[in-house]
Amino acid sequence: MPEWVKILLLVFSVYRVASLVSSEEGPYLPLLYKDTDQRGVFEWLRKKLGADKYVYTYDEEGHQEVKVATNLGRGISCPLCTGGYISFLLAIFYFSDNIIISFFFLWLGVWGFQVFLENLTSDDAIQSAIEDVADNMEDT
Repeated sequence: MPEWVKILLLVFSVYRVASLVSSEEGPYLPLLYKDTDQRGVFEWLRKKLGADKYVYTYDEEGHQEVKVATNLGRGISCPLCTGGYISFLLAIFYFSDNIIISFFFLWLGVWGFQVFLENLTSDDAIQSAIEDVADNMEDT
């Protein structure tokens, strides 16, 4: 496999895993839960790290700012931060010629590319692009 294809798969693997961890529910794992609330493993992890607890502050003008209360909660609920952590870990595995690791890069990379295209072509993305064009046309 050419080197540029491996790197492209690595990029989309990071995209997919960061999206999963930071904003998606994830697979349901009943062994993790003591309550009857059915949540996926990533939602459970974000809650355990405090991503569901918020701090409300106000500036001098009275504008409210909302922040996640814990640093770990902020880090895991931010796709950019999570992408940094995931890319570090996956870059370590990148140099391995193990067939199993190559399989996971291929799987996650193709999955990430599919999700990227889905987000790119979703109704919300198309509507946002149309509104941006309309706004720019009004400005001129």
